[in-house]
Amino acid sequence: MKKGLWLISIIFVFSMTFMGCATKGDLEKMQAQDQQMNMKIDEALKSAQNANEAAARAEERAKIAEEKAKVAEEKAAKSDAAFKRSMKK
Repeated sequence: MKKGLWLISIIFVFSMTFMGCATKGDLEKMQAQDQQMNMKIDEALKSAQNANEAAARAEERAKIAEEKAKVAEEKAAKSDAAFKRSMKK
């Protein structure tokens, strides 16, 4: 009786052990999911880098535009002053 009980319990333990293990198909599926996730992460990283570069270019263009506007205002002020002087004569 004890041998039969031991045999059944050993078979039960081995069957539970093998049921808990991942199969080759499970591992391949996990690897495929991992690769897809890595691809998505790489795409997101590239998009973030592109966005940062675009933001830096936009800031530089904004600075240039502000400088041009300042120069234009100075020229307009000089022209206005010259016009007022010519009107006084």
